[in-house]
Amino acid sequence: MPEDSRLRRWARRRPLLTFSVLAIGLGWIVALPLVVSKAGIGLFDVNVPEEWIMLVATTPTIAALWVQWLSAGNFRISALGRPWWRVLFGAAGAVLLVLLAYTVVPALLLTGGAAGSLHWGAIVTASAGYWINPFNLLGGPLNEEPGWRGFALPRFRLRYGAFPGSVRLATLWIVWHAPLLLVKGWLGIPIWAFIILLLCLTILMTWGASFSGGSIVTAVLMHAVYNSNFPILVGLCRGLPTREPGLAYYVAGAVLTTLIVIGATRGRLGWTGTSPTGDIAGEPG
Repeated sequence: MPEDSRLRRWARRRPLLTFSVLAIGLGWIVALPLVVSKAGIGLFDVNVPEEWIMLVATTPTIAALWVQWLSAGNFRISALGRPWWRVLFGAAGAVLLVLLAYTVVPALLLTGGAAGSLHWGAIVTASAGYWINPFNLLGGPLNEEPGWRGFALPRFRLRYGAFPGSVRLATLWIVWHAPLLLVKGWLGIPIWAFIILLLCLTILMTWGASFSGGSIVTAVLMHAVYNSNFPILVGLCRGLPTREPGLAYYVAGAVLTTLIVIGATRGRLGWTGTSPTGDIAGEPG
């Protein structure tokens, strides 16, 4: 254990607050060059490559590692989960849930329930380009999730409960994204839709974490499938007449699926009341 200090005592007593401040602070600072560049608000006539987002995406995990070191003297912020069969089935079920929420249910709503006419092969073909591009995985899922779902989620859940904790984590995640909203082309939907979709994803990912025994693998896969959902949705509905406004049906599909999960689990989202990893340093707070 490192030598005691005021900062370490604070991190030990208030790990969630310390993590939240560090994650947002580091995220905003690292995103600043991209925001003020030509790709952002154009304050400076400089080009910052889009790969810079990969660096921004590491900041929640850096914050988590920092707080874990201060509070416990180690870097154990996430777990692969156990037993292996629970991780395997949990990850598969969680991925299926994201596909349902963000592609299948919206596609059914958009096409008026034309399940027999949907191009189901698009689930594989339309997402293939995403999975072979390392930038996509390093632009969020692999970089962020050890911080969000590995470190923060068990503490939010233990302190506030599964559903309230998920709402708080979603709020933190949304605020962390704020500077990226100023980057041209980064967000292809209105901010209100982005907030709703991210809130639903956070709730579904809490269920996925519980279902898979707290596996970080599940969180990474769910995040990655979410990031690739729009091409899949377009592929499913290709050539079919769809309802308008399309965005409203898309968001409604995610909301409907999330509400069903909340109702079916009575708001517990599969959580039994203890940390799935059994390794939370210090008291939650």
